[in-house]
Formats: sequence, structure tokens, C-alpha cells
Amino acid sequence: MKEYRVCAVVVADEVADGIRAKLLPFLLKGQRKFHWIAEKKQRRLSFLTTISGLNLESIIIIDRSTPQRHEERRRRKALEFLYLTLENLGVADVVLESRTSTQDHMDIQHIAGLKSAGLFTSFQLTHVRGGDEPLLWISDTLLGAENAARNGDLIFANALSSVNVEILETTGGR
Repeated sequence: MKEYRVCAVVVADEVADGIRAKLLPFLLKGQRKFHWIAEKKQRRLSFLTTISGLNLESIIIIDRSTPQRHEERRRRKALEFLYLTLENLGVADVVLESRTSTQDHMDIQHIAGLKSAGLFTSFQLTHVRGGDEPLLWISDTLLGAENAARNGDLIFANALSSVNVEILETTGGR
């Protein structure tokens, strides 16, 4: 069954700059961002170790609903479930990694539609390029590690177990 996954990391404003300072040294010369796919195993493990020491709350949403023809629909369903989870935690500012301008616009239309239906009215949604926001690297890494762990990589499964991450699954939505 095909899945769609999104991840959020809850970071309080007062600690955000300190966390960024701990993540920036992971950039190699000429590198714009720390990206799971591009990193070697040892650097991935080192980054996970750093994340585990930050004591952040993280959420991975796995959408396992009936496969849709359009992946964007699956993304919207996963994001809606994520927004609900974040709202229950009192989160109001949501930063998504920027994709293309068209895709970012679809995210904005989605949240606007939810707001017009009376949902998530206090949310502020912004998009930021991954190279401009080190905090986004945490979500990318957690998704990569969770995927590796699900595929049986015990090293990442063990490393991930020391991170405060809640994995929630959804099989549907509106």
C-alpha cells in the first residue's frame, strides 16, 4: 500500500535560534542544507544524535488511505491530520518547506479553504526554502530515519528510538 508521510517538529520561539546554531555546523562547504538522501550514514547518525539531545516534540503523520490518483490530495489529507494534531498542541505558526510556487499556492489554498470552513482559524502558514531554515532539516531527517527503520535498518531504528517522535497513522479524512 502506498503511503504519504509528513513530519512536524514543534519548536518554541525562545529556543529556535539556539537550535539553529546547533544544526548549522552540519553544513559542509558548498552545501545549502542538510538533506537525508545526500548524507552518508555516519552524518545521518550524528545528526540524529544531535536531534535527540534537543528534547523536541515531533510528529510523523502517515496517510494510508485508499490510494488517490493525485498525490497532492494525499498530501492535503495528511496535512489536515497534522494541522489537527498541531492545533491540539496549541501550535499557531506552521512553516512548510517550500516546493514549487504552484505547489506552495495549493497549500495556501488548502489552508484558506479549511479556515473558511471554520477550521484552524488561528493558523499562520508560511513556506520557507529548506536551505533558509535549518529547523526544516529535522523533519527531513526524522522522515528518512523512520523510513530506514521501517525497512529494517536497525541502526536508524535504534537512533530514532532516542528521539521524541510520535507516529500517527490515518486512513482517511474529509
